[in-house]
Amino acid sequence: EIEAQALYEHRVLMEGSFLFGRKGKVYKPNAQSYVHMTDVITRQVSRTVTLDVKGGDAELIRVMKEIFTNNSGAKERVLLAGAGFVEKMSTFNTVQKQLEAGNTEIVWGITWKKIESNFGSLLLVHHELFDQYGWTDKALVLDPQYLKKWQISNFERKEYDGKELAIMNGNFTVFREVCGVAVYNPDAHCIMELDSNSN
Repeated sequence: EIEAQALYEHRVLMEGSFLFGRKGKVYKPNAQSYVHMTDVITRQVSRTVTLDVKGGDAELIRVMKEIFTNNSGAKERVLLAGAGFVEKMSTFNTVQKQLEAGNTEIVWGITWKKIESNFGSLLLVHHELFDQYGWTDKALVLDPQYLKKWQISNFERKEYDGKELAIMNGNFTVFREVCGVAVYNPDAHCIMELDSNSN
């Protein structure tokens, strides 16, 4: 159970780093080498779309047009959002009707709420990391075909004998993976923010 929890925390930290970290490098004196951090998704996305909830369904149509046109992206994209953003997005009549109709889709083992328009469809899910990283009122629209995880060293799990290494009286496990994330066609993705008048 302890190992499962440690692995879960490792995955959450890695996902947080991919979304909200900062590109850079840190020198490790005992290893006499640098640890490099990847450039992250939210810093590689160049476009911001503002959503004014008070604009009603006409505003939602305008935003869908802005998301899906003039960028060669897919007609179905992913919308990861903080709790505040999901709450405001749920006030649109169109969205309410689609959710009440049970517009859901299971992709990658996740149940998504599907919001459809004549321009394209968004697969919406509340992402708790957005709330933890101060993005509760923001969202991120991603076109998965233009995201790539670069695997430099595969994920590995290695057990060590702490007694033999004179570190501790017991065994311990180390998880290790070296990877990065790259965003292609940055205009196919966007950061969504609520208009200041929407709060």
